[in-house]
Amino acid sequence: MSSRISFWMPIYKDTARVRGYKRGWVWHQLQKQFSDFTLNELQYIGQELGYKPSWAEIQFVQQSEVQQKQQRQHPPLDWRQKHRQQQRKSNQTFKQQFADHWRAPTPQRPLPHWGRSEYLRPYLDLLGLDMPFTEQQLKAAYRSRAKSAHPDGGGSHASFLRLKDAYDKLRGEL
Repeated sequence: MSSRISFWMPIYKDTARVRGYKRGWVWHQLQKQFSDFTLNELQYIGQELGYKPSWAEIQFVQQSEVQQKQQRQHPPLDWRQKHRQQQRKSNQTFKQQFADHWRAPTPQRPLPHWGRSEYLRPYLDLLGLDMPFTEQQLKAAYRSRAKSAHPDGGGSHASFLRLKDAYDKLRGEL
């Protein structure tokens, strides 16, 4: 029996007793902390937690099946395969960094004045504003509409998010 289990078992058992947790909580904590157990460790855990003697064998078989499944999905790589994978990753990251560094930024053309208002029309309608508007007008319109659209005020979460999105878009246009 391992000292790692004998060290943590009384701590978890006392915590479970004080907090009123069931014995399954102790098993869950041990599973989170240690990934695999020997059969002797499982027998000790089962005995300490008051499980049936067959519990340890069942857990051990399940643990073995999971490990076999993981090995089938990801067979161990030899050193050459690991080295090739690392080279591919480093080459890809270098190429990406090089391309990102030398790529010309895409120019952002401002919308013409007549197109800007049409582009913002749904947001303006949602807040009840017209072009041009000031920051104070935007803030006042947002606050008045937010009171009714907020979920605590009887509105829906989706309508409040649309309102907040409109406020953010219009604030960015100032």
